[in-house]
Amino acid sequence: MISRLTLSAVIFAIIGTASLAFAASAHQAAVASQVAAKQVRVVQLERVVIVGKRLAPATGVAQTDAADTSAPRVQ
Repeated sequence: MISRLTLSAVIFAIIGTASLAFAASAHQAAVASQVAAKQVRVVQLERVVIVGKRLAPATGVAQTDAADTSAPRVQ
């Protein structure tokens, strides 16, 4: 019959081995993704300057009308 102490040691060993194996595989995946990222060709486009002007609003949508006292105040 297995004692509680032996059972605890076995469970600890299994969990520790599984966590170390997972950490090692995660590290290998990270290294592999870094190697793959270094092999990607980067294309740098020339700088673009955008020039624009603000147009007058065509409608009164989304404008506040503070002078209108008949508007309901919801809080």
